[in-house]
Parts: sequence; structure tokens; C-alpha cells
Amino acid sequence: MPVLVTGAAGFVGRAVVDALARRGSAVVAPGVDRPRVDLTDPAAVDSLVAAAGAETLVHAAWYGGDDRIDSPRNADWVRHTGRLVESFLRAGGRRVVTLGTCFEYAFVDGPLQEEHTPLRPHSAYGAAKVAMAADVASRCLEHGAVACHARVGFVYGPGERPPRLVPALVESLLEGRRFATTAGTQRRDYLFVDDVASAVALLAAADVAGAVNVGSGKAIRVAQLISAFATEVDALELVDFGARPLRPGDPECIELSVRRLTALGWQAEVPLVEGVRRTVRALAPDRSVVHSEEPPDNV
Repeated sequence: MPVLVTGAAGFVGRAVVDALARRGSAVVAPGVDRPRVDLTDPAAVDSLVAAAGAETLVHAAWYGGDDRIDSPRNADWVRHTGRLVESFLRAGGRRVVTLGTCFEYAFVDGPLQEEHTPLRPHSAYGAAKVAMAADVASRCLEHGAVACHARVGFVYGPGERPPRLVPALVESLLEGRRFATTAGTQRRDYLFVDDVASAVALLAAADVAGAVNVGSGKAIRVAQLISAFATEVDALELVDFGARPLRPGDPECIELSVRRLTALGWQAEVPLVEGVRRTVRALAPDRSVVHSEEPPDNV
């Protein structure tokens, strides 16, 4: 049976489609292998579900505006997702994998754990993902299906768009413009998009329910990520570390426990230096990349 992937043309969704194909899954991917479908239109959703004939749904679609963190449109997507999942389950769907975020958690000391860390979102985006996961789990329980919710950490890689950090940084440096940033002492759990996708593809096939964190399991300083990209494009001198203040309340560390994920046999395959190289190649395919050494870790 094929896997239906929504948001298949997006940053993470496109990588998920490729990862599923590598696992040998047939994939139905609106926006990639067929025209896009308006997921806010109930009739279009019903037609898509009927035509797909899938038993597994990977729901990667969501509101993607630049204001997505605090936009009230996040709440709309809780409703759109509920309508989609209900249609899918009524058509015989058996497994739903939704994509969430580490911003669903309260930010506490130590790794964020699915079973023990409380949910305390600090944004409309995080709150909507919490509500969406609960609604999908309830609907799946009612229909005798299985719900799995991937709480994803910080993702970087080809296909990401400004104003997100990595593409904004690389674009600025390649144009010879200075890039103002914080001191970068805060630590974040970054994972290359292909590794995120391989984890989601595994969850689509695995016998696991509930929340599963998707991350590296080891946070790095933001300065290390920025330095890696700046070094790769030979423009470290253009980065102004400390020129911007940290946001009030910005947590010192966001790191995910990935025990549930690694217990399924998953492991990350793309180290930072390789992920940086691939990302720069995608953002600037005509540029000759001259640096290959590991980025400095003492910034």
C-alpha cells in the first residue's frame, strides 16, 4: 500500500518523499508526482484520499508563512489536519505520522524526553502542534488506527528558505554583506534534513505509537553552526558575533533525548561538516567551495 505524504513539496516533506522511496515504499505526493491539492478544501481532501488508497499518512503540510511562529493561522491548521485525518481514517487508513516540534515542550534542564518533560509551548506554533497531536491521537483511537507524532528539533539543509538562519546567513555572506548575530552561546539540537526524513520514513513503517523525538541527541552552540557555514564559504570575517542580543527568555539549551528513535535502529548519517557542504552546494551550485576542514569549535 502506498504512503500518502502531505506537504511533499516543502523543505522537510520533499526529503521525506525521497527517504520513503529509498525504503521501497510507493508514495503518493501531491505537489511532486501530481498537482498540488488544497488541504483547506474538504472536497479536494476527500478526492485525494480516495485516489491515494493509502494505509499510511505522513502529514508534513502546515502553514509556512514568515510569521508562522506566532500566526493565528496555526489554529486553522489544527482544524484542517483534523478534517484530513478523519477523511483518511474513514477511507480505511491505519497509521498517521504527524510532524511536530521541540517547541511543544517546556524548556527544562537536561534533554527533553517524550515521557517525562511537560508540554508547555511558548508560541502559537507550538501550541497548535500540541493540539493537533492530541486531536489526531483521539481520532485514531476512535477508528482503531495508530498515531505517531514526530517532535522534530532544529533542521537545516537544502530547500530551506530565508528568513531562517542558515539560508539568510549564506545568502548574506555570498553577497559580501556582514551578518549580525548573537554571541551564539545558546545550544540547539540541529539535524540535517535528510536525517530528519530518514527518521520520519522509519516511523511511517515502525510499530511505534505516541510521541517520538527526532533530533541528533546532542546540542551544539549556534556559533559552531554559523562558523561552519561561514568557513565553508570563506567569509568568517563577515560574521559579527554578539552584534545582536539574545531574545528575552531564550533558553540556554534545547536538546532532545532520542532514546525512543534509536531503539528502532535509527542513527544520524550526515555529520555537520558534510551537511554544511551539501547545503552550500544547493544554495550556490556554481560556487567553488574551497574549505573542507572541520569548523572551529572554540568560538
